[in-house]
This record gives sequence, structure tokens and C-alpha cells, in this order.
Amino acid sequence: MLVDDIISTGTTLITVIQQLLAQGFKSPVCIGIHALFNDEIYKTLLKIGAKEIITTNSIVHPTNKIDLSDLLAEAIRQC
Repeated sequence: MLVDDIISTGTTLITVIQQLLAQGFKSPVCIGIHALFNDEIYKTLLKIGAKEIITTNSIVHPTNKIDLSDLLAEAIRQC
């Protein structure tokens, strides 16, 4: 499992995925907090070996699977 705060160009994840696979590791699940990447980067990450890409809903994206709504609502209530 790889975790990245912001996935935009995908460069960091692409580099790490390639290095891990070259060393015999299994395809990683990649988790991003903010999904700023486009369809081309998404397809590239899967093509080079990411098993899955999961992001939070901090930015609407088809990979959103982690809902931050309750967490953010609670933080706002405490302000």
C-alpha cells in the first residue's frame, strides 16, 4: 500500500511502483488524499502496475472511496 497526500502528475507514484515491482513486490494499492490527476494519469498508474487507486472525497473524482464528510463536519462543529 502506498499513500500520497496529493496525486497530480503521478510522478511520485509511478516511480515508486516501478521500483517496487522491479524488486519483486506485488502490485500496490495506491491511496491519495487529494485527487488532482486526470484520466490519462489514472490509466498510466494502472497500466504500470497499480492494483487500485483510492482517494478521499476532498476533491470529487471517480476514485473516491474514502468519505471525509463526517470528519470535516465534526471539525467545523468544534470551531
